[in-house]
Amino acid sequence: MKIGIVTVYDSANFGSYLQSYALHLVLSEMGHEVYFISNPTPDKPYKRNFYKYPVNRNSLRHPVSVWREYLAGREKCRIFSSKLKRFNVLDFSQADQMDKIILGSDEIWNVTMPYFTNPFFYGEGMRNVYTYAVSMGKATADDYAAYPGLRENMSRIAHLLVRDQHTADVVKEMTGHDSTVVCDPTFLVDVEKFHEELNDDYLKNNRYLLIYSYPGYITDEFKNNVISFARENNLKIVSACFYLDWCDYVINCSQLEFCEVLKLADYVVTTTFHGSIFSILNHKRFLSMPSGIKVTDIVTKLGLSHALIDSSCDSETFKRKLSEDEYDYESVEQRIMAMRKQGLEELSKILQQ
Repeated sequence: MKIGIVTVYDSANFGSYLQSYALHLVLSEMGHEVYFISNPTPDKPYKRNFYKYPVNRNSLRHPVSVWREYLAGREKCRIFSSKLKRFNVLDFSQADQMDKIILGSDEIWNVTMPYFTNPFFYGEGMRNVYTYAVSMGKATADDYAAYPGLRENMSRIAHLLVRDQHTADVVKEMTGHDSTVVCDPTFLVDVEKFHEELNDDYLKNNRYLLIYSYPGYITDEFKNNVISFARENNLKIVSACFYLDWCDYVINCSQLEFCEVLKLADYVVTTTFHGSIFSILNHKRFLSMPSGIKVTDIVTKLGLSHALIDSSCDSETFKRKLSEDEYDYESVEQRIMAMRKQGLEELSKILQQ
């Protein structure tokens, strides 16, 4: 069977790629031909997701830092784009060649983000459309008031698999359709299948704390807690994917090499959904300051709510949670296996329809 996936597979962060890779891998191992359908109306050139040209240096307060960030973005773009070659990507005009189309995963139905008001992400103009682990993020039914066409597209999808209860509730409110909550695709795959060999002497020769966060989510308190903990424990501070000039080392690595970077870390601190997921999958001691309710939901669901912190977390609490609290990964694995079983069963159902 030919299956087309509609999602953000080419984003400038690890999570979007990894969830795409996982769903692609699962479907391929089931014996299907898997393709990604390209967005016919991207909002900007691909490389602009990674870097902007530096403004005139004379107008900058920190020209060296800005220039380094620019160079890091260009290198990340090169690495990320090279890894997209493992995917079969089809133009939107070829979508009608697919036997089934799967929308998801990720927040492709979050209309509070203008990019996701595009009817493409709701299956418009496609046939035999289903969803797997699609999410609305923080969007509510009121947010969809300005987009009646998107609601109509949702109503035409017979079998809806969503990633969180909030999305299920909003879908029910808007369309009257029930949906089933399933796990993110990254939980469907054994963690070893995400790893790619990494050659980096700095990481291999140093103990380190890994931070994975969009810069905009990092508060001064959060940063100071990370620095204090690392210095007291003789750890280097390593940032992956995002250029953070206060870290000891910023690594530009591929999306699958990221899993090795995380695996080698002594501790992980993150604000992201997939940063939390891969900390859990790799059984790391980690802390997560949630960037959204989806992070809180998954960490709590897996019985690790003590790993959650907020922006007001003081230094002593930060240290205690990261170094002293118990992480019962035996129980976590049991929950993951149950989620995986249910997710694979629901995915099989839509493929058999």
